[in-house]
Parts: sequence; structure tokens; C-alpha cells
Amino acid sequence: MICNLPGYQLLDSLAVEAGGKVCVATIINGGITAFDTDGSTEHFAFPDMIVTNICFGGDDMRDAWITASGTGKLYKARWPQPA
Repeated sequence: MICNLPGYQLLDSLAVEAGGKVCVATIINGGITAFDTDGSTEHFAFPDMIVTNICFGGDDMRDAWITASGTGKLYKARWPQPA
């Protein structure tokens, strides 16, 4: 195990950055949580409590496609690191 998140949060689908961070869709705390191998985390919030998936694409692998299941929206965002 790498890390636990504080409070009540649920984790769903994931994708891995080229540098090894695991980016996980986070339910209740709506967004994507990036887990580093050293146990640190970074949270990228989205305006939906039920974020269920992330995948990467584009020419430089920095386009993130994120599903927001509570609102039924699909977001496209630029990700800070390539996948």
C-alpha cells in the first residue's frame, strides 16, 4: 500500500503518468488524486462529487479526459505531466 486518504473518500478508475504517479478518480472529494510512489498526493478538484474515470491522450499525452458521473459530463483538461 502506498497511501491512505483522510476522511471518507472512494476511489474508482485510474491511469498512470509517464513519471509513475497513479492518477485515481476520487468520489465524494470530486476530482482526480495523483499518488506518488513516496506516498504524497496531489488533488485536482472538479465540480462534481462523483468523478469516476480518467484517461490520457493527445499528441503529447497531456490531454486528460475525465468523466463526471454525477452531472453526466465529460471534461477535457490539460494535465501537468504527460502520461
